[in-house]
Amino acid sequence: ISQTDLKLLLAYSTISALGLLTMLIGLGTPHALEAAIVFLLAHALYKGALFLVAGGVDHETGTRDIRKLGGLSQAMPKTTASAAIAALSMGGVLPLFGGIAKEMTYEVALKFGLWITAAVVAGGIFFFFIAASVAFGPFWVSTRQTEPQKLPEHIHEAPFCMWASTMVLASFSLGLGIIPQRIAAPLAAPAASAATGNTTVLELSLWHGVNPALVLSIFTILSGIALYAVHGHVRRIAGKISISWGPDAAYGSILSIMNAAATGLTRVLQSGRLRYYIIIIVI
Repeated sequence: ISQTDLKLLLAYSTISALGLLTMLIGLGTPHALEAAIVFLLAHALYKGALFLVAGGVDHETGTRDIRKLGGLSQAMPKTTASAAIAALSMGGVLPLFGGIAKEMTYEVALKFGLWITAAVVAGGIFFFFIAASVAFGPFWVSTRQTEPQKLPEHIHEAPFCMWASTMVLASFSLGLGIIPQRIAAPLAAPAASAATGNTTVLELSLWHGVNPALVLSIFTILSGIALYAVHGHVRRIAGKISISWGPDAAYGSILSIMNAAATGLTRVLQSGRLRYYIIIIVI
């Protein structure tokens, strides 16, 4: 959430989505695996659309820095519409398919207690924050947050092949959300069957009544709106958090050790001395 580059925002949120998928697979119940498949489909649609939106914005303005972008809705109305639909799906707003996937994930989390539920809801709040950062600020906020970059004098809509592809994916997010049982269920059921090892009949619907998952979903959306309202402060605080330990640091250290070992082994095996080569081959 400290990122200001459109594609970096989306890329890091994809890592978070992979974490959610890993968690659902790790929980391992049939319902959790079904939720993982449905979320995967929803994520593919809205994230694909948003990455293409970022490409279109970069193509027309020459920048992906959200601090330098603003008021693009009039110049790029089709891209704006696609971005809005995809972002609402990412934020888990009904009737978008992302909303159905989010509530299904919440239903699973609620069965596994407080910590799992808290983690999933926190992820949902940050998803909403990132969706707003990508699709609201650059298009609807009229003033830029920093000194304006030298943007093109006349920004216009992206070429047809660019905005049409985003519109197709965004439309699927809307269509699958409105009639999920007719379109989404036949798409996701075979994958869910493969994941669970049994024939799965997915029951997807737009409205399940007022239940804990819906209440948590509403809480997520309101919290996401509140968080984005102070997005400048949130980014500054997040930017100051530096973690110098953990799996990422361990991976770097292990890679350095492996590179050093490989260099040393190369010096021994590729010494340039024929007699050493013959000794190694004989041994």
